[in-house]
Amino acid sequence: MKSTGIVRQVDELGRIVIPIELRRVLGMDVGEPVEIFIDDQANRLMFRKYQSGCLFCDSMESISYFKGRQVCGSCLRDMVSQPDLDSMAILESAAALESDDQPEQGSSIGGKKGDNALRRLAEVMETYPNATQGEWARKLGFSQGYVSQLIRKLDKKA
Repeated sequence: MKSTGIVRQVDELGRIVIPIELRRVLGMDVGEPVEIFIDDQANRLMFRKYQSGCLFCDSMESISYFKGRQVCGSCLRDMVSQPDLDSMAILESAAALESDDQPEQGSSIGGKKGDNALRRLAEVMETYPNATQGEWARKLGFSQGYVSQLIRKLDKKA
Protein backbone atom coordinates (compact mmCIF):
# COMPACT_ATOMS: atom_id res chain seq x y z
CA MET A 1 0.00 0.00 0.00
CA LYS A 2 1.24 3.48 -0.87
CA SER A 3 1.12 6.37 1.61
CA THR A 4 -0.06 9.67 0.13
CA GLY A 5 0.78 11.93 3.09
CA ILE A 6 -2.69 13.48 2.86
CA VAL A 7 -4.54 13.95 6.16
CA ARG A 8 -8.23 14.83 6.42
CA GLN A 9 -10.47 15.51 9.42
CA VAL A 10 -13.72 13.63 10.02
CA ASP A 11 -16.57 16.18 10.24
CA GLU A 12 -19.46 16.16 12.72
CA LEU A 13 -21.50 13.91 10.39
CA GLY A 14 -18.67 11.37 10.03
CA ARG A 15 -17.72 12.45 6.51
CA ILE A 16 -14.25 12.62 5.02
CA VAL A 17 -13.48 14.55 1.84
CA ILE A 18 -11.51 12.51 -0.70
CA PRO A 19 -8.99 14.89 -2.31
CA ILE A 20 -9.43 15.60 -6.02
CA GLU A 21 -5.98 14.17 -6.77
CA LEU A 22 -6.98 10.77 -5.37
CA ARG A 23 -10.38 10.85 -7.10
CA ARG A 24 -8.62 11.49 -10.42
CA VAL A 25 -6.17 8.63 -9.88
CA LEU A 26 -9.05 6.29 -9.01
CA GLY A 27 -11.25 7.61 -11.84
CA MET A 28 -14.04 8.56 -9.44
CA ASP A 29 -16.69 11.07 -10.50
CA VAL A 30 -19.35 12.80 -8.41
CA GLY A 31 -22.18 10.43 -7.52
CA GLU A 32 -20.30 7.20 -8.29
CA PRO A 33 -20.63 4.34 -5.80
CA VAL A 34 -17.65 3.41 -3.63
CA GLU A 35 -17.00 -0.02 -2.10
CA ILE A 36 -15.67 0.04 1.50
CA PHE A 37 -13.53 -2.67 3.11
CA ILE A 38 -12.24 -3.15 6.67
CA ASP A 39 -8.98 -4.96 7.40
CA ASP A 40 -9.41 -5.93 11.06
CA GLN A 41 -5.89 -7.30 11.46
CA ALA A 42 -4.17 -4.16 10.18
CA ASN A 43 -6.86 -1.84 11.59
CA ARG A 44 -7.39 -0.19 8.19
CA LEU A 45 -10.31 1.14 6.24
CA MET A 46 -10.01 0.79 2.47
CA PHE A 47 -12.22 1.83 -0.42
CA ARG A 48 -12.30 1.61 -4.18
CA LYS A 49 -14.56 2.59 -7.02
CA TYR A 50 -17.44 0.09 -7.10
CA GLN A 51 -17.78 -2.07 -10.19
CA SER A 52 -20.80 -4.32 -10.32
CA GLY A 53 -20.10 -6.41 -13.40
CA CYS A 54 -18.27 -6.72 -16.69
CA LEU A 55 -16.30 -3.65 -17.73
CA PHE A 56 -17.99 -3.72 -21.16
CA CYS A 57 -21.53 -5.09 -20.76
CA ASP A 58 -22.19 -5.03 -16.96
CA SER A 59 -23.01 -8.74 -17.04
CA MET A 60 -22.56 -10.70 -13.80
CA GLU A 61 -22.18 -14.08 -15.56
CA SER A 62 -18.81 -15.89 -15.49
CA ILE A 63 -16.77 -12.88 -14.35
CA SER A 64 -12.98 -13.11 -14.69
CA TYR A 65 -10.35 -10.60 -13.68
CA PHE A 66 -7.98 -9.14 -16.25
CA LYS A 67 -5.34 -6.87 -14.70
CA GLY A 68 -7.67 -5.99 -11.83
CA ARG A 69 -10.76 -5.36 -13.98
CA GLN A 70 -13.87 -7.53 -14.25
CA VAL A 71 -14.63 -8.97 -17.70
CA CYS A 72 -17.31 -11.58 -18.46
CA GLY A 73 -16.55 -14.76 -20.41
CA SER A 74 -18.64 -13.65 -23.38
CA CYS A 75 -16.72 -10.37 -23.83
CA LEU A 76 -13.40 -12.20 -23.40
CA ARG A 77 -14.35 -14.65 -26.16
CA ASP A 78 -15.46 -11.78 -28.41
CA MET A 79 -12.15 -9.98 -27.90
CA VAL A 80 -10.14 -13.09 -28.68
CA SER A 81 -12.16 -14.09 -31.75
CA GLN A 82 -12.75 -10.60 -33.14
CA PRO A 83 -10.61 -7.93 -31.49
CA ASP A 84 -12.40 -4.59 -31.10
CA LEU A 85 -9.97 -1.65 -30.98
CA ASP A 86 -12.17 0.30 -28.53
CA SER A 87 -12.37 -2.69 -26.15
CA MET A 88 -8.64 -3.29 -26.38
CA ALA A 89 -7.96 0.40 -25.71
CA ILE A 90 -10.15 0.26 -22.59
CA LEU A 91 -8.33 -2.83 -21.31
CA GLU A 92 -4.93 -1.31 -22.08
CA SER A 93 -5.93 1.85 -20.23
CA ALA A 94 -7.13 -0.16 -17.26
CA ALA A 95 -3.86 -2.08 -17.22
CA ALA A 96 -1.86 1.13 -17.46
CA LEU A 97 -3.70 2.64 -14.51
CA GLU A 98 -3.08 -0.49 -12.47
CA SER A 99 0.65 -0.28 -13.15
CA ASP A 100 0.84 3.47 -12.40
CA ASP A 101 1.66 4.16 -16.05
CA GLN A 102 0.13 7.63 -15.92
CA PRO A 103 2.21 10.11 -13.94
CA GLU A 104 0.61 11.60 -10.86
CA GLN A 105 -1.22 14.87 -11.35
CA GLY A 106 1.12 17.80 -11.06
CA SER A 107 4.21 15.82 -12.02
CA SER A 108 6.19 16.60 -15.14
CA ILE A 109 5.43 14.84 -18.39
CA GLY A 110 9.05 13.97 -19.05
CA GLY A 111 10.83 10.82 -17.98
CA LYS A 112 10.17 7.16 -18.68
CA LYS A 113 6.50 7.18 -17.65
CA GLY A 114 5.82 10.38 -19.59
CA ASP A 115 7.56 9.00 -22.68
CA ASN A 116 5.38 5.89 -22.47
CA ALA A 117 2.28 8.08 -22.23
CA LEU A 118 3.48 10.11 -25.24
CA ARG A 119 4.04 6.93 -27.24
CA ARG A 120 0.59 5.58 -26.35
CA LEU A 121 -1.08 8.89 -27.23
CA ALA A 122 0.74 8.99 -30.59
CA GLU A 123 -0.50 5.46 -31.35
CA VAL A 124 -4.10 6.33 -30.46
CA MET A 125 -3.92 9.56 -32.49
CA GLU A 126 -2.66 7.58 -35.48
CA THR A 127 -5.36 4.92 -35.08
CA TYR A 128 -8.17 7.46 -34.56
CA PRO A 129 -7.07 10.59 -36.47
CA ASN A 130 -10.56 12.19 -36.53
CA ALA A 131 -11.29 11.67 -32.83
CA THR A 132 -11.46 14.57 -30.36
CA GLN A 133 -9.07 15.07 -27.46
CA GLY A 134 -11.82 13.88 -25.13
CA GLU A 135 -12.23 10.65 -27.09
CA TRP A 136 -8.45 10.06 -27.06
CA ALA A 137 -8.45 10.71 -23.30
CA ARG A 138 -11.22 8.15 -22.72
CA LYS A 139 -9.44 5.54 -24.84
CA LEU A 140 -6.23 6.04 -22.85
CA GLY A 141 -7.84 6.44 -19.44
CA PHE A 142 -6.29 9.91 -19.03
CA SER A 143 -7.92 13.24 -18.31
CA GLN A 144 -8.53 15.55 -21.26
CA GLY A 145 -6.20 18.13 -19.68
CA TYR A 146 -3.40 15.58 -19.47
CA VAL A 147 -3.93 14.65 -23.14
CA SER A 148 -3.72 18.36 -24.00
CA GLN A 149 -0.38 18.59 -22.15
CA LEU A 150 0.90 15.55 -24.00
CA ILE A 151 -0.14 17.00 -27.37
CA ARG A 152 1.77 20.21 -26.60
CA LYS A 153 4.79 18.08 -25.72
CA LEU A 154 4.44 16.15 -29.00
CA ASP A 155 4.20 19.44 -30.93
CA LYS A 156 7.44 20.65 -29.32
CA LYS A 157 9.22 17.44 -30.34
CA ALA A 158 8.06 17.78 -33.98
